[in-house]
Amino acid sequence: MASDLATRFESAPYVRALGLRVDGLESGRALVRVPFTESNANPGGALHGGVAASAVGIAGALAAWSGASVAGDAGHGAVATEGRLLDLSVVYLAAAIAEDVVADARVLRRGKEIVYADVEVRNDEGKAIARGAAASVTYRIVTP
Repeated sequence: MASDLATRFESAPYVRALGLRVDGLESGRALVRVPFTESNANPGGALHGGVAASAVGIAGALAAWSGASVAGDAGHGAVATEGRLLDLSVVYLAAAIAEDVVADARVLRRGKEIVYADVEVRNDEGKAIARGAAASVTYRIVTP
């Protein structure tokens, strides 16, 4: 299922426009990479804040879905059919200049419908670029 989920996320038009790739996926955790491109940068090559925020939201949603029973998973009982971002908070810590960034999302708590995730965006050397406070991404997944 993980590769199907990664493929589904990577094929979304906005995700494709960002060039975002899923680097890792397991239950409750997702790693997504945003390669540097001029179209994702401000003048001077700094990653646009909206792109960093998008990486946070996308990685958080992917982590939320990675631990959910989804439509098409045979034998898992009730399956999730839809999801929505409920809250997103980003703190910008440093600039990423002409470099890839990785968003590392971890589920903090999974309730009946609400999933809380924490996401850190960093460069390949580990420098923190952006982060939300605990529960920076709140996502709702509905099971009929």
